[in-house]
Amino acid sequence: MSNPIATIIAFMVLILVPGLTDLAVFASQDESKIYPDFSFSCTQNNQQFILKTRLSYWTGERDVPISGSVITCYLMAGEESRQLEAVRTDMDGDAVFRIDKKSERLESAGDIYTFRAVFEGSREFEMTEDIAAVKPLNMNLEFVEIDSIKTIMAEAFETDPEGNPVPLEDTDVYFYVPRSFSLLPVGEEWFMGGTAQVDFPTSLPGDSAGNLTIVARIQDHELYGNVEAVAVKDWGLAVPRVIVEKRRGLGDTDAPLWMVYTLIVLLSIVWFHYLYVFYVMIKIKKLRRN
Repeated sequence: MSNPIATIIAFMVLILVPGLTDLAVFASQDESKIYPDFSFSCTQNNQQFILKTRLSYWTGERDVPISGSVITCYLMAGEESRQLEAVRTDMDGDAVFRIDKKSERLESAGDIYTFRAVFEGSREFEMTEDIAAVKPLNMNLEFVEIDSIKTIMAEAFETDPEGNPVPLEDTDVYFYVPRSFSLLPVGEEWFMGGTAQVDFPTSLPGDSAGNLTIVARIQDHELYGNVEAVAVKDWGLAVPRVIVEKRRGLGDTDAPLWMVYTLIVLLSIVWFHYLYVFYVMIKIKKLRRN
């Protein structure tokens, strides 16, 4: 006669072991996934919020961007989460969202906008997300020149619920001029009463009309994030365009003319000999017939 306790234990093992096996397989699958690096930042100007994300993973030797993955951006409005856009990452792992400040999608979101960027994960990578909270700020640039002294004036203010401007106080602002591969610093100042001003150097080269692009930037502010204002002003030294005459050389795609003419003559001589040989062969055949 069989032991009833042993029968019950065997029955429980048969029931539990498949579940435990599936759980172990699921855990091993999760452990095989890579947890990616995910960054999320916000830069604003007077017209829009520019939300930038970057998705990558570390191999132990280098950082590898993850391209072709969908990043979804949401706006958190209280307990509500509104989907704004979904963008695929490019070859550098970057995805950029441009949200107009006057967009209806930002209505009733409060004074501070909380954006949430989400990567839902894939077979290879775990899900990840990040949040950026920013308060809208407007910044304008004005240019004043008195007695050959050139001054950049930045004005920054936020808007209260009644629509009145509130000047920015006690915040650093940095001024730059874009160069070929970087931004050239030309000054920094401190906002007092909503304004900051800095003298502009007079020795910077511009384009053929002396135009320079001038950038004012508030960086990594805990409330406003990155704020940027850009303007073009003819305060640079005019640099005439240099027209470089195209030269023909042995290392260029266009060969020197003397080489082209020589090649034409040589090929003509070769083809002349071919035609002459055919002519002689035809003449010999006619002589044989006669």
